[in-house]
Amino acid sequence: MKKYIAVIALTVTLVMLPSACRKTVTSSNPKVLAVNALFDASDVSHEISNGLGAADETLKQLQATEPQYYAAAKPYLQEIAKANDKAIAAIRAAQAGDDSVDWRASLLAVASKASSFDPATFGFKNSNSQKLVITGFNLLRITLAVIPQKFGGK
Repeated sequence: MKKYIAVIALTVTLVMLPSACRKTVTSSNPKVLAVNALFDASDVSHEISNGLGAADETLKQLQATEPQYYAAAKPYLQEIAKANDKAIAAIRAAQAGDDSVDWRASLLAVASKASSFDPATFGFKNSNSQKLVITGFNLLRITLAVIPQKFGGK
């Protein structure tokens, strides 16, 4: 039960922390808007990393009791992490002035990888496992859902 509470506390902290650092841009200057978009993209990729950490901790807790779930979910998290690493590299390159990098497509690719698996729907052996997964994957799920809305795509 303590592990369950720790995951909830971590998730709540990680969700609240980025929301406290929001900014408002009122400029219509395209350069300012581009820099702001890159800043937002950097924030989103950081939030994905935090969500991956919370989800991975959840998986570690379930590894012994839900081995089939662990076997299905671990590659899912690894794919998202690889795609996020590529997005982070693209965002950093764009921030450094590389106009040839399509950082938006990289972020959309992260969201696309996430649609391949729904971590909350699985044939769990223990009824509490699904609740733990929903809580542990919450930050990741919310952040990934925002990407197409904020950066284009479907």
